[in-house]
Amino acid sequence: MTLGQVLNDAVSLSVNDRLFLPFDEVWTLSTRCAVAAGDEHVAPGLEYAMLVSQVCDAVANAKAQKPDASPDMLLRALLFYYDHDAFIEF
Repeated sequence: MTLGQVLNDAVSLSVNDRLFLPFDEVWTLSTRCAVAAGDEHVAPGLEYAMLVSQVCDAVANAKAQKPDASPDMLLRALLFYYDHDAFIEF
């Protein structure tokens, strides 16, 4: 699974799950990641980044501002949320 797929499918994911990403690289739409309830089934090299509910919130906020938000805009919204614990303003 890639981060772009997670952003695209955010509304269909379980908000109780967690997003796992590699912390040794810059996150892009093609970054490999995992969505899981716990870390026992996560691929090596991936670490807990945030709750899927937070991903959904960042995506929903971006789409509320820009209904036609591109995948790059959704990524920017997620990264801003991760870095600032706040929603981006487009």
